[in-house]
Order: sequence, then C-alpha cells, then structure tokens
Amino acid sequence: YHPKNNPDGWYPALTTTTGANNFVKSTYWLENTSFFRLKNVEFSYTLPVAKGALMVVKSVKFFARGTNLFVLSAEKDLDPETMNAGVTTYPLYRTVTAGFSIKL
Repeated sequence: YHPKNNPDGWYPALTTTTGANNFVKSTYWLENTSFFRLKNVEFSYTLPVAKGALMVVKSVKFFARGTNLFVLSAEKDLDPETMNAGVTTYPLYRTVTAGFSIKL
C-alpha cells in the first residue's frame, strides 16, 4: 500500500526509508490458529472370570491405546503446537497399540 502510487494496494510495503506505516499496529499478519487435538486415549475392558477352586486365571484385560490420533485445524500438514512446524521439526507420528494382560 502506498497513499499516492498505489492507494488500492493490499499488501504492506517493504521500504528502506523511514516508512510511517511500519510502526502502526495491525492485525494483517495474524491468523486464527485455534485447533482441537485428540492426543492420548485409552480404552480397556476387564473380563469377569468365574470363581472356582481350579481357576488359574484371575482376570483378563483387553486394551487399546492411541496417541496423536487427529487434529482439527485450518493449517493442514503442520503441528499447531510447535513453533516453526514443518520447517525445522519432524511431524508427530500417530501410534495405535492394542493388547491384553492376564493376571494369574
């Protein structure tokens, strides 16, 4: 933008002289960076085991865990929690694990 040469300009002008507009507060470079992330979740279920004199197994537990499952954000392919995401950092991996445990 320049008041005489380009009054309809949109982008801020870079100048090597003392530009009066360089020190005016502006929201031009601000973006909405709100996001929602499901970072950690775990589900588990313990099966009831019938009580008996010869029962060796006391309980059986099944579980599933997930980390970094999804992010809802306007910025695609970048981590909204990390400064310089995608420039100097690696992306976060999505991990899903499942298993069971037996208590004797």
